[in-house]
Amino acid sequence: MKRTAVFALIPALLLFSQDADAKATADKPSMVVCYTTGSVNVREARKATRSMLKVLEKIGGWDEGTFKSYFTTSYKDCGKYLADKKPHFIIPSLGFYLEHRKSDHLVPLAQPRVNGGSTDTWRVLVRKGEFKSLDDLKGKTLGGTLCTEPRFLKKVVFRGAVDPEKFFKLKPSKRALRPLRNLAAGRLDAVLINNQQYEALGSLPFAKDLEAVFTSKPMPLPGVFADARRSDQKERERFRKAMIAFCGHPDGKSFCELFGIDRFAQVNTADFDAAQALWDK
Repeated sequence: MKRTAVFALIPALLLFSQDADAKATADKPSMVVCYTTGSVNVREARKATRSMLKVLEKIGGWDEGTFKSYFTTSYKDCGKYLADKKPHFIIPSLGFYLEHRKSDHLVPLAQPRVNGGSTDTWRVLVRKGEFKSLDDLKGKTLGGTLCTEPRFLKKVVFRGAVDPEKFFKLKPSKRALRPLRNLAAGRLDAVLINNQQYEALGSLPFAKDLEAVFTSKPMPLPGVFADARRSDQKERERFRKAMIAFCGHPDGKSFCELFGIDRFAQVNTADFDAAQALWDK
């Protein structure tokens, strides 16, 4: 389940760092990682983010130390940094992007490819034979790392079919494996997982005892976004090209392998527009 930390990384926010000279800092882009829907070792993630920036600086021809980084697993803190630090670029969760897309003028630059695809699928797992459908889970406990954004679940994942905060007893978790163990042991009724977490189930001894009673429609993997008010077209294109070349760089390749990313590629804007249409309903 360690590789479920991927999105995380994708989630990553490019922000301005605090500095003794506030004016100089205001002109200096930097990077923050907002990983709000998965489990990750914060210390390792911060280190990985700094390493990522160094590689991007090399690829894009920026001076060493051009970018600063900040990492958070808190949805609230991610919004606070977005408001306070005025970032040029951001890679948040899909739900965060949809909420802030219009108010913060976010435009997609690059998107990860995982197992050859650019979309994700979320599932609700239960113990085999205990529940037959999503309707059977009304009033039951739903756990997992993906339960931290109920508005996104309602609008995009469940497409308005249920309101998670009213339909379930939500049990968010910072750990991906713990809620699955609790499900297998009968301490949870259901667990919500994404596609990477689902594919990692095969390594768990109790995987054969679980089944999905709900599978979402495909939704875009979150990618790299820019604030169109604070970055010009030339800057955005430079950063986009650096991201697309990132996994092909010797140092970037090891980073991408760690998080299960094939590469970063051109964004399929139609996928994001479809998700936005659901959000705006």
